[in-house]
Amino acid sequence: MRLPSGATGYVVTRYDDVRTVLAGGVFSRAATVAPGAPQLSKTPPLACGLFTMDPPEHTQLRKLVLREFTNRRVQQLRPRIGCVHRAARRLQWLSVRLWWHPYWTSPGRMPAARTALRHQARVVQGQR
Repeated sequence: MRLPSGATGYVVTRYDDVRTVLAGGVFSRAATVAPGAPQLSKTPPLACGLFTMDPPEHTQLRKLVLREFTNRRVQQLRPRIGCVHRAARRLQWLSVRLWWHPYWTSPGRMPAARTALRHQARVVQGQR
């Protein structure tokens, strides 16, 4: 099939084929970042990311990450995650209005905009 990037790729749908691709050891995730490899999108994947590593490197990194994402740890992080999420939504809302609304782009308004953005950045960083 033709991928959004224009490259040619394959679609695997049968259970046995999917299992072969994902666990058979024949296909390599690390090969997806090699020069000339077909890309799903025009943005290349991160070369040293968890999703472009093969075992044993992938297994070692995954074990390290999983230690921090136990159910208890995620429950402890939940309030902070909520705070960051709300602040990010406020920043997104504010940034759209700042750059497109004539009120904010008129002379003398940018200092107020910077002050508002600075406050939101402090909220995101937990400094309130």
